[in-house]
Amino acid sequence: MRYLSILLCLFLVSCSSPRSETAKALEGTDSLVINFNQKGTDTIEHTMSTTEPKAIDEITGLLSGQKGKATKCALDGDLQFYQSGTLIGNIVFSYSVDSCRQFIVVEKDGSFSSMPLGSKAHDLLSSLQQGKSWY
Repeated sequence: MRYLSILLCLFLVSCSSPRSETAKALEGTDSLVINFNQKGTDTIEHTMSTTEPKAIDEITGLLSGQKGKATKCALDGDLQFYQSGTLIGNIVFSYSVDSCRQFIVVEKDGSFSSMPLGSKAHDLLSSLQQGKSWY
């Protein structure tokens, strides 16, 4: 029975989805600031922040999927990841237009890439933008 429990645990760990390179780069984040822009502008309309590890893990867990070329779309806000007061990652997002949902990442070489912003991320960001609790 003991071995069965160990095997079950190993199976569950091996089946969990791997973290993306971007999410791995953000490990160690101890605070997160989310800025929401006024529609169609770069002006920040609403800001929220958290130091809750569960909340930070929820957001970084959404950063997955095949990287591709970033497309030009209206930007709805950004995620600022901090570790000990130092900005370690800034990811821009676009979620208000269905055909243009994406996270945009600035790569180390200065180029931009995007990752898909799925339904779960859309629902979460929409909820946060409206000031609702989400975790």
